Amino acid sequence: AQIPGRIRRWNVVEGQTVKAGEVIAEILDIDSKFLMAEQVTRLEEQRDFLQAGLTQSVVRENALTGQLSDVTNSRNAAIPAAEQRLRQAEDRLRVADQNVEQAKQSVLTAELNLRRIDELFRKGLRSKRDLELAELEIVTAKTRLESNLASLEVARRDLEVARLDRERIVNDTSAQVNSLRASVASVRESIAKTNSDLRKLAIDIGNVQVRNDQRIVRAPRDGKLVRVTRVGEGVVS
Repeated sequence: AQIPGRIRRWNVVEGQTVKAGEVIAEILDIDSKFLMAEQVTRLEEQRDFLQAGLTQSVVRENALTGQLSDVTNSRNAAIPAAEQRLRQAEDRLRVADQNVEQAKQSVLTAELNLRRIDELFRKGLRSKRDLELAELEIVTAKTRLESNLASLEVARRDLEVARLDRERIVNDTSAQVNSLRASVASVRESIAKTNSDLRKLAIDIGNVQVRNDQRIVRAPRDGKLVRVTRVGEGVVS
């Protein structure tokens, strides 16, 4: 016997002719690790379960990798677009600020012009019509200034919104990318562990199969059994 065990059955008697490889006896393994009769089947079922889990993990890895690529590409496009909107908002603010300054100068000019015409009107050198036109001009200039001040306030709010939007896009996409990278790393770790478990199971299945083969005592060559020093069934060999 190649392994310690109990005699399960004898298949030969003295004087019997046998062929090489013919079964002489069968042994029941007494090693606690190999007592289960369907151990190979159980290990193969466990292997199939792990293989199914591995397939799912690989599918999940591919999906996560695709999502990571999509989010990264989207981020690479969204951030420059947000920065462009921010620059445009800054340009609009500068223009609005310049318009306000110009409007202030127009009001100042209109006020000076009104005072000059008023003095000339009092001296009889300008007509009432000229004075009314000067008064209208200053009203128009002040109205334009108020409009430009309102536009300046809108431009400031737009600039703040553009800044917040850019920060939101950067933060949100960074969080998505980091989360997906962590998920990819996790699933790859799971795949590596499953592959390791599958390799161990393959070794265990091979060991059990070899052990099972060793339970069978076979004739080493063709010949006739001259004498069988046998022990009874159930006796430890």
